[in-house]
Amino acid sequence: MKTVLSILLLFLGITASAQNYDCLQFGPKNYFINGNGYVRGIRIDSINTSGSDIIYFPYRTQRMSNYLGGGILRIDTLGGSWLGKKVIKQVDGTFLFDNIWDTVIIKSQAHTGDSWILFNDTSVFSYTANVIAEDTMTILGTLDSIKKINITAEKSGVVNSVDPVNNFQIILSKNNGFVQVFDLYTFPYHRPDTITFHPPSMYYIRHFDYYLDVL
Repeated sequence: MKTVLSILLLFLGITASAQNYDCLQFGPKNYFINGNGYVRGIRIDSINTSGSDIIYFPYRTQRMSNYLGGGILRIDTLGGSWLGKKVIKQVDGTFLFDNIWDTVIIKSQAHTGDSWILFNDTSVFSYTANVIAEDTMTILGTLDSIKKINITAEKSGVVNSVDPVNNFQIILSKNNGFVQVFDLYTFPYHRPDTITFHPPSMYYIRHFDYYLDVL
């Protein structure tokens, strides 16, 4: 009887896990397509827990930035990956991506029609995520279930059609995590105070944080 019960509980655990979408996977290095059509890699170096939260630590990379201006370049040898320096998964499937400005929020368990604030930088700019479809797609030669999440950029409560992320879609797969996503570490690609001091919708060139491989 105990053996049968153990097998049943194991089966139920696997079934429940199969229903869950995760943005990230631990172990193998995965790849995704960014907003410009380039292939980018994801590797999780380690995982920790804090209460009911799971904390992912993506690979680190050297980044060069010039936040203070004046031609003074600074190198962060432990800079964040495309995902940031750490990612927190909450028990309800909400993923919190800690980036250079604040936090990007992705709800992996949301369904078609659900929406939430993806990012709000406390200025006139905000970004809303909306699940527009739950479908299937062939990924790495295997059919997989996916969710398409559409991003709407707003400026002072009005759709900001010139924002490069407006109408961009994140594609999340059940068995592979991210299939399509943009750089979450430097998102939304403008300083929170840019509306006051710098041209809107993009970084002022001296403040752009970039990879050493594009120098």
